[in-house]
Amino acid sequence: MLLKELKSLKLSKELVSIDRDCHDEEMTGFLLEVNENFMVMSLYTDDGLFDGVSMFETSQIDEVYWGNREHESIKALISDSAVKMLGKLKSTTFENAILEVGNENNSLCIYCHHNESKFEVAEIINQSDGWLKIHTFGAKRSLSRLYKLIQVDSISRVDFNSPYQNNIVKLHGSDL
Repeated sequence: MLLKELKSLKLSKELVSIDRDCHDEEMTGFLLEVNENFMVMSLYTDDGLFDGVSMFETSQIDEVYWGNREHESIKALISDSAVKMLGKLKSTTFENAILEVGNENNSLCIYCHHNESKFEVAEIINQSDGWLKIHTFGAKRSLSRLYKLIQVDSISRVDFNSPYQNNIVKLHGSDL
């Protein structure tokens, strides 16, 4: 039932909210890609501002809801030009999709299962044997980069093109 309904919501371009089992905050946006392994959605704030694109495993979904007054209000605040689209991903698994969007973007926000309240803004340097080598962009306070190895299986969510992420990368490129 879930996949059928999600695909229908994607086709009708319905604004939805999704609760996931690994985080206590819902995500609101439009579904861009839906399959049995992972899904991709463009995220929006309560004020209708674009907040990036998010990708996570379909199995994490606890609830999907849509159509209330709050959703209609957010939709009314979103400008038509703000609705972000995504080219069709070739990948059919979450792991391969992470690598594919990593190759297409200069950085990703990488969330892990053990603590999804924090994330790394990073670029993927290499991948092998279920591990990723990433080069992180430090927070505004430090602007200090570091290398890190993480297990692909520990990744719960990947975001890209978020305003925060793009600003961090921009700051790292400045002469501060």
